[in-house]
Amino acid sequence: MHTIPHRALILAAGRGVRLMPLTAECPKPMVPVGGMPILERILRGLRVAGIDDAVIVHGYCGEAIERYFGDGDRVGMRLHYRAQRTLGGTADAMRLTRDLFGREPFLMQWGDLLVDPANYPAIIERFTTDPAEPAVVLGVNWVEDPCAGGAVYRDGDRVLRLAEKLPPGTAGTHWNIAGLMVYTSAIWDYIDHTPRPEHGEFYVTYTMDYMLQQDERITAFELIGERMHFTSPDDIAAAVHDPRLREWEVELAV
Repeated sequence: MHTIPHRALILAAGRGVRLMPLTAECPKPMVPVGGMPILERILRGLRVAGIDDAVIVHGYCGEAIERYFGDGDRVGMRLHYRAQRTLGGTADAMRLTRDLFGREPFLMQWGDLLVDPANYPAIIERFTTDPAEPAVVLGVNWVEDPCAGGAVYRDGDRVLRLAEKLPPGTAGTHWNIAGLMVYTSAIWDYIDHTPRPEHGEFYVTYTMDYMLQQDERITAFELIGERMHFTSPDDIAAAVHDPRLREWEVELAV
């Protein structure tokens, strides 16, 4: 069985153009939702699940993230930072942190979404108890069309194939990469060996699909509840009145 991960990687370097004007002078993960930055809500949820060390990859206005969180005392964690100066995709962002993780397993999340905090201990438990010992436990969620993200093709809990940003209406699946996953250290060597696209960003989706081609096991973990993914100022405004936000705060307090 896999060892329990106690470290996390948060990818928080996106420019947040769709959240303008809220992100005119503020990094997307620091936009307040119900009086607290998105990123702080993520970190507090991870801490309750036993994650005590995290690496944040930031970009635009990243110094604001470092000023706010410092060494992590605010959230009861040890925090480290890496700056992605040029946005080159999720796999390139991950590469910046390899020296900090070594051979340890770790949880990873996109920094622009919130999930029910119950997902954190649940996905960790799945990773540590799955008898198949998957190289990745991949959070997935049902959507009408996964064209805006990563399409997941699965047979039960076994992931068969992944594809990034397909044309609308062509995916043939409703399962989407949810932005929450747990990796073994095998991911690093696979990132190094994944054929890079000639044009565009280098997504970790490409690496995970390459892993599947090499007969590595990836297990699908269906998210508990629906995630909040912030893609417009209206999403932020609506979240303030979303009863899930208060329910999740109660979970964290307990």
